[in-house]
Amino acid sequence: MINPIRRKHPSLLLISVGISNLGDWIYFIALNLMVLNMTNSPTAVAGLYILKPIADILTTFWAGSVIDRLNKRRIMIILDLLRALLVGMIPFVQSIWSIYAFVLMIHMASSFLVQLPLLI
Repeated sequence: MINPIRRKHPSLLLISVGISNLGDWIYFIALNLMVLNMTNSPTAVAGLYILKPIADILTTFWAGSVIDRLNKRRIMIILDLLRALLVGMIPFVQSIWSIYAFVLMIHMASSFLVQLPLLI
């Protein structure tokens, strides 16, 4: 019989990932509305959707070697804090290009986090 305390940890991880994904979804909708309000251009909003595949391409080349060398728990904590800091700074940025740079860095950190469980 499996100890119920040991079983609790995977469910906590699943719940936290679900809440994080919900937060990412709400953040991205708010970001779309913010960019649309700033530029009045659907093309500028479409640029946000292009940044995700670009971040994935840029990250996959080197993420595996970094993950193999460093402490995975520490990487996850640092990347989550970095993403939170970058998301918190977006409302204070006035330039659309700065917003694109922040969003690219956020997507790169997210892409890096997605690769972590595959290599653990």
